[in-house]
Amino acid sequence: MEAEVFGQECGGGGDIVNGQGDGSGSDLHGPSTKYEHELAAFDGLGLDDVERDAALTFLLDFVRSVARATLDTQAAARDSAMSDEQWWAANAPLLAKVFDPDRFPLAARVGSAAGAAHRGMYSPEHAFTFGLQRILDGLTPLMSRPPR
Repeated sequence: MEAEVFGQECGGGGDIVNGQGDGSGSDLHGPSTKYEHELAAFDGLGLDDVERDAALTFLLDFVRSVARATLDTQAAARDSAMSDEQWWAANAPLLAKVFDPDRFPLAARVGSAAGAAHRGMYSPEHAFTFGLQRILDGLTPLMSRPPR
C-alpha cells in the first residue's frame, strides 16, 4: 500500500495502517525491532513497563485510526473527482431536503462551524493535531508524578 499522509509517503516494507510489517522495507527482525524502537520513545518519562506498553498501544491506535481516515478521505476525493467543497456544493440541495436543522439544532450548528473551519466535512490534519494534543495532555500527569 503506497499512500501519502500529511506529506509523508507511506509504503515499502509493510502496511503500517493495517499493522503489517515495520515500514522499514525489511522485516529481517520482524516486529521485535519495531516494538523496541517504539518503546524507546518513552524513555525517561517515568512510566512503568505496563504503562509504557499501554501508552504506546494508545498512541499507535490513534495514529492508525487517523491514517485510515486520511486514506479514506483521499480515496473519496480521488473516486469522486471532487473536493469536499465541490461535493457539498453539489449535494447541498438534496441535503437541505432531508436534514431538518430545527429538529437537530446542535448538529446543524456544530456541523456548520466545523465544516466552515475545515472547508469540508473532515480535516485529517486537524483530527491528528487535536487528538495528539489530547493524548499528550492525558499522559502528562503520569509523566510528572514522582518515580515509583
